[in-house]
This record gives sequence, C-alpha cells and structure tokens, in this order.
Amino acid sequence: AGLPVRYYIPPEDVRMEHLVPSHRTTFCPYKGTASYWSLKSGDRIIANAVWAYRDPLPECAAIKGHFCFYPEKAAIAVEDA
Repeated sequence: AGLPVRYYIPPEDVRMEHLVPSHRTTFCPYKGTASYWSLKSGDRIIANAVWAYRDPLPECAAIKGHFCFYPEKAAIAVEDA
C-alpha cells in the first residue's frame, strides 16, 4: 500500500499505564476498525499516538489486540526481558 512498515506490539509488552483511551476510530479495508489511545508521559499527552485492532478482519487475526505506535508522534524503546 506504499505505507511505512508498522510494528504491532503484544499488549503484555506495552506499559499500559501510559495509554489513555481515545474516542477516535478509523477503518482500514484490509484490517478493519482501529481503536486509538493517547500517550501520556507526566503532564504531556500525545493525542491518538497508538492504535490497535480489537476485532480485525479474519485475514489479519494475528494483530488482534496488538498496539501500534505512530513513529512520527512518539519514539518507542524495546527493552530486553
């Protein structure tokens, strides 16, 4: 589709205390309806910086509930467990 590569992170690897649910939703004809979260760090909130497909289309079932971060809105760090 000409879009940048996106990485979908499993929820157990996301620090959920930094996510604030948003009312925003969008629809992708390939994946389905996306729900959004804002990213909170201290007093700073980055609106709609994260999305996930709670109930994706069957062809994309592997990303169900995984979170994706807009790299242009927030940098993420991956830590070794």
